[in-house]
Amino acid sequence: ARHLAARPELAQATNRPALTVVTNALNIATEMVLRPSVRTVILGGVALPQSYELTGPLTSMVMRSLWLDVLFLGVDGFSADGTSCHDESEAGIDALMVSRARQVIVVAGSEKLGRHSFAKICDASAVHTLVTDDAADERIVADLRTAGVTVLVA
Repeated sequence: ARHLAARPELAQATNRPALTVVTNALNIATEMVLRPSVRTVILGGVALPQSYELTGPLTSMVMRSLWLDVLFLGVDGFSADGTSCHDESEAGIDALMVSRARQVIVVAGSEKLGRHSFAKICDASAVHTLVTDDAADERIVADLRTAGVTVLVA
């Protein structure tokens, strides 16, 4: 979120806001709301103390009325079977966000690749791009590429 909000083209844009960020994460909203070139939309709901994520019926209701161009999704596990996280209510909101997005980009450290967490978010085929670090296991990266995911190693 910090890197996205700090992009020079956003600060130089003549149209305000230059970017609209929709989030169900309190920590991301707090970071973005300080940026004059960014309009921040918070989905609402019940906060999960371990992840700062907002979940529940209110979150779902708001998300169902929105469309997303690009979704940046953090996950606890990502394998050729799909993405997952530790909390089922968070997974439900994440799955809804995936269904409302034109493009899904998963951001996950190499330690999360090849793993499954408690609750499934979506199939690997719903993910367009994975951004991970250079410690990613080459076999897992190959499996994800075979599943149709573009893998970017940073």
